[in-house]
Amino acid sequence: MSQEEDRWVRRSGKRIFAPTTGYRVCTRCIMDTSDPEIVFDENGVCNHCHDYERRLAAEVYPGIKGKQQLAKAVAQIKRDGAGKKYDCILGLSGGVDSTYVAYVTKQLGLRPLAVHLDNGWNSEISVRNIENIVTILGIDLHTEVLDWEEFRRLQVAFLRASTPDSEIPTDHAIIATLYKLAADHDIRWIMDGSNIVTEIMVPATWSHGHSDFGYIKHLNDTFGGAELKTYPHYDYYDYMVRFPHIQRIQRFPLLNYIDFNKMEAMEIMKRELKWTPYGGKHYESIYTRFYQGYILPKKFGFDKRRSHLSCLVANGRITRDEALAEIQKPALSEEMEREDRVFVAKKLGLSDAEFDEIMNAERKTFWDYPSSERNLPGTETYKKYITASQYHSGEWTRMTVARLNSRLISMRSLHVRALQRMRRIHINPMEAVTSFGRFAKRTTANTGSSLLRNAMKLTIPLIRPVGNFARSTMSPEQFARFKRFAQKMYAGGRVEPAPSSPEMKEPV
Repeated sequence: MSQEEDRWVRRSGKRIFAPTTGYRVCTRCIMDTSDPEIVFDENGVCNHCHDYERRLAAEVYPGIKGKQQLAKAVAQIKRDGAGKKYDCILGLSGGVDSTYVAYVTKQLGLRPLAVHLDNGWNSEISVRNIENIVTILGIDLHTEVLDWEEFRRLQVAFLRASTPDSEIPTDHAIIATLYKLAADHDIRWIMDGSNIVTEIMVPATWSHGHSDFGYIKHLNDTFGGAELKTYPHYDYYDYMVRFPHIQRIQRFPLLNYIDFNKMEAMEIMKRELKWTPYGGKHYESIYTRFYQGYILPKKFGFDKRRSHLSCLVANGRITRDEALAEIQKPALSEEMEREDRVFVAKKLGLSDAEFDEIMNAERKTFWDYPSSERNLPGTETYKKYITASQYHSGEWTRMTVARLNSRLISMRSLHVRALQRMRRIHINPMEAVTSFGRFAKRTTANTGSSLLRNAMKLTIPLIRPVGNFARSTMSPEQFARFKRFAQKMYAGGRVEPAPSSPEMKEPV
């Protein structure tokens, strides 16, 4: 079994949720064996702590360095947005991270468009917070309202699939909407609220597949009962090629470039934006509050507070003892738990029996279902995505120039290698000169032909328009001569055309 095949077996529901013996918790943070893939070193420190230290050092820029990097990024954002109504775009849920990103973005003198995804689960506090934020900061707000019936079916489909991924439909739609609106408004920069300091300790087995529309579509087709027609989405081509290399849209993790202290940020927001806390991370959404506070811990044994608190411990914002005390408290009060269960089940159209069936269903994971991540790599489609990514990013041109340069260097050393060879063996001088002449002629012809072929590849995007123009303006005889000439050029100047790649076929 290959390493890739082993990953799918190792992370299947039967393996992830198999009974285990021996409970263990990290000696530095509070991550524990509820993460089935956790690893401890000889001192009892978990892999999440080591990953946190490594990524904090590599991806977070505090102090003077952060200010310098941020100033450069802001200057670039302003240049790219010159003459446009907006120079950046940001998602606004009303939670801590997105609200503080909006606040800092305005403090930096940028002109953001705020985007809110209304999936039908906003709490009253979140609605009020968003209104205060955009009004006080003077930010334009675009609210993307999802088709409730379609989205309801999709959420129920994820619940029936029995994976810990039921927040993926919202997360995926938010990213798809941001990229779509960025393209519509010719915006190059997305101000991203995700950050290293408070968010990176969530294990992959607790939720996976946020960018995988193949996975989303399969669960909807299997458990949803109707086609997705209006749901905002993107696929791997968008993610690998169109967004980053064709539309040139970049995500900028703003909070990694400032000294982000979540407690201090909340005090600033309360004081300057009339912001009201929710009582938990991402609890601005009623569904998220119930899912993270009830379904995840009771059905799957995953408490996301554990990863969030561990990040704060690793960053020195709270002590480990404070985190351990906090995690012992219930995520939701008994009253809120009862109210949310009734409200969520009714809003999703589930009876008590259906909800209990969902809670008691066999637990599975992303790796139990078909997905783009599973089915796409190694296919011709995936190879085309990689080629397109290299072409549009300029990597193909850089590699081609490097190969040409290497060939030129090799040509310059031909005479040196020939002399060295003649010194090592005894040969007839006349034969040596004749043989060297033939060798040089053949090498020069091959190298020249290769250079011509590589140079002609740069004109591939022009084949179709030039071919169509020639066909429409030339007589059949002239076009035939033109076609033979073009084929010879693409074959490197040889009489017999070399095998051509699919992208060099004659335009229709």
